[in-house]
Amino acid sequence: IQFDPDSKTHQQKHRRYRLYGALVLLVVAVVAVGVAIGVTSSGSDTKEIRRRGIREQASLIASFDELDDPADPYGQAVDWIIYRDELQLLPNDQYLLQRFLVAYFYFATSVDNDWNTCGPLDGRSSFCDYQGQRNYRWLSATPLCQWAGIRCDEEKFVRQLDLVGLGLNGPLPDGIFHLRNITYIALGDNALYGSIPELWYTLPLESLFLSSNRITGTMGDEIGQLQNLTSLNLDGNLLSGELPD
Repeated sequence: IQFDPDSKTHQQKHRRYRLYGALVLLVVAVVAVGVAIGVTSSGSDTKEIRRRGIREQASLIASFDELDDPADPYGQAVDWIIYRDELQLLPNDQYLLQRFLVAYFYFATSVDNDWNTCGPLDGRSSFCDYQGQRNYRWLSATPLCQWAGIRCDEEKFVRQLDLVGLGLNGPLPDGIFHLRNITYIALGDNALYGSIPELWYTLPLESLFLSSNRITGTMGDEIGQLQNLTSLNLDGNLLSGELPD
């Protein structure tokens, strides 16, 4: 056996190369983990910014107490907008508050149970039949102007709510007075109750059909505030008093 005086040097070089290689791999791994954490953190930050922004916008309509209450229609609506609405609108979207309000209307009129038809998906088809036409269900992943019973103007703002006989239930929701372009409301043949919200009398309504519900209160001069009103049907309710001349 011959002794090579350079063999030790070669072995040390190989060990150094292996060490350098291991260090390079470690650095690459650390950088990759850092990038992954950064991406995750960035994604989480973006979601939190969106959540806060939507809540700030919604607070222009409802209080934070209402938005924080999971049993309140406003709270249910903002939760749906933030976490479950597949459109995932951003806080600066011009249609965000309208979508929030229409979602609020659904939750406010399904207090005791879901609508008979055209309510949210829950595993069913995206479509429902209403008034002999095929429509998208409420809270579906489509622009709300395509939902059953909603008609919009050319600028895609709600003008009509026509939801006769769909099984709506609960007190008449006062919050829809924020839909400032609405001129037509038809909610007859449902299970709505309570009095007509005073804020409704500030709307530019031309037609109001609330027949065959359980609406209470006194018909008085408030109806006269609807200066654009040309059609009215309140039959089949528990109202007292007479309409003004």
